[in-house]
Amino acid sequence: MKKHSKDNQDELTKLIGLGTLSARKTYYPQLIKKLDELEVEKNRYKWLFENALHGIVHAELDGKLLQVNPAFARICGYADKSAALSKVKNITTQLFYFPHEYQEFKQRLLKEKRIEDFQACLRKFPKEPIVVSINALLKPLEGKGFTFEAFLQDITLQKRYEEEVHRLAYFDSLTGLPNRRTLIKKIDIAIKQAKESELMGALLFIDLDNFKNLNDTRGHTIGDAMLKEVANRLSGSVLDCQSVYRIGGDDFIVMLEGLGNNKKQVLDKATVVAKKIQSAFEKTFSICEVNFRSSCSIGITPFDGNDLSDDVMTRSDMAMYQAKWSGKNTFKFFDSGELAPQFNMAELEVELRNALTQNQFQLYYQAQYCSGKLCGAEVLLRWMHPERGVISPMQFIPLAEETGLMASIGHWVIEQACHQLGKWAADENTAGLKLAVNVSARQFSEVDFVSNIQHVLDMENVPPNKLKLEITESLLLVDIESAIEKIEQLHTMGVRFSLDDFGTGYSSLVNLKRLPLDQIKIDRAFVKDIISDKSNSKIVQTIIALANNLGLNVIAEGVENEPQREILTSLGCSDFQGFLFGKPVCLDQFELEHVNRQ
Repeated sequence: MKKHSKDNQDELTKLIGLGTLSARKTYYPQLIKKLDELEVEKNRYKWLFENALHGIVHAELDGKLLQVNPAFARICGYADKSAALSKVKNITTQLFYFPHEYQEFKQRLLKEKRIEDFQACLRKFPKEPIVVSINALLKPLEGKGFTFEAFLQDITLQKRYEEEVHRLAYFDSLTGLPNRRTLIKKIDIAIKQAKESELMGALLFIDLDNFKNLNDTRGHTIGDAMLKEVANRLSGSVLDCQSVYRIGGDDFIVMLEGLGNNKKQVLDKATVVAKKIQSAFEKTFSICEVNFRSSCSIGITPFDGNDLSDDVMTRSDMAMYQAKWSGKNTFKFFDSGELAPQFNMAELEVELRNALTQNQFQLYYQAQYCSGKLCGAEVLLRWMHPERGVISPMQFIPLAEETGLMASIGHWVIEQACHQLGKWAADENTAGLKLAVNVSARQFSEVDFVSNIQHVLDMENVPPNKLKLEITESLLLVDIESAIEKIEQLHTMGVRFSLDDFGTGYSSLVNLKRLPLDQIKIDRAFVKDIISDKSNSKIVQTIIALANNLGLNVIAEGVENEPQREILTSLGCSDFQGFLFGKPVCLDQFELEHVNRQ
């Protein structure tokens, strides 16, 4: 029989000390077995404590350390746990970099008893603070009030990834100004604030006159230096509450907010800023010992709480071209009378409502290749107007969102995609193909979204893992908890999820790691200039590293040529979508070009 420690023997004696002799004979073997199991569990915990990769600390609420494991000592920069215990007298002052962090941690722990994913900075002498994610459990201890046991994971590298992705994705690498992606998000916010405050704003679209000639004759070094100087002059021409953006090439945007509650006030104040910008260009530019003069054309459009960001951008762009056509070095306000609109938006809304019932929509398929083999396609919606021809989704999707038609149109798309998946599933040659379907935020917010998906899958007899829903991070911004719950329900059914446009709507890895995703999709904006723009290459490399850390697959869209594919492959991406592999085509053409080749 196994020999037990004195403590265990005393416990055993206490347990079997009462009762009849026959009872003791009956239960004694069972008690021995139970104690053996307790001994195993105790040894197992001890082994895990000593060998865990995350730090473990047991401390009193006043911060006094009671016990730490080797990983904790390593994370905090000490040779071993003995050194940590001897040198760290109090966790509140020597480990938490900011005193308020420990107070917040302590208050939450007392209130909630258990904390998950609490993020804090710890001192790591003599280096910079490290960022840790802490899971903690409050423990009552007789005679000592409360203690807590905390599990620490070093997430410094993840935070650096997050900051790097944010910097590269939202700021122009040349001038340091916020870029187009940031501007679009900011316009949405400004429109919402304009609706709440009833104060209008304005967008100034600034294009440098004859910049291409300078760039071609003097070289890109001079051109880049010029753009930096322009960024400085524009930033010096607006107030602190106003914003300057570089949206690409020699195009800049100045956004003005809270200008007034009527159009005249807005135009008067925007005029003042436009003239100030023109004055900033009157001073001679001295770049790399080369002196020259320059000017700019400015398009101005007001906006209010009823606008859409895409419309505001389009109007400002049109106004800028009006200024160009007027002889440059001037500014113009958007005037729809000077432009022939493609068609009336009110007309389009009526026709859009009829398009679904009159079978004017059609799905196009763009192939997706995984490790060199066809693995499926993304379905893309097309409106085949009987008179106007093919209408771009960029024109009718925003209108569908605004008028509330997107949910019914989106449901039709999912039905059609699942119907095709059902056909493919019945044929062994196509049974492995998947279809990716974009889901809008409005469609996803529908109460019966999950049940509708389940119904369509059952009706079409589709294996759920053949359907991949592509979502954007904006979908999570309204009600993240509800969104996560729906995603988890569908993921449990087997439906796959891909995060589309990753890097353009990125907010936080905390949300990202909570989602049961299968794939991250690298946006075409990063792929387009991956050869010539080093910052885009760095973004893609960072995204792939993040995906690998999170155990997610990566697919790149917008791959148009072999050099792009080669760079992406060298960075670790093996799944692609883009013109290099095939343009969006109707179903018959897709099967002819891709499926029948397999």
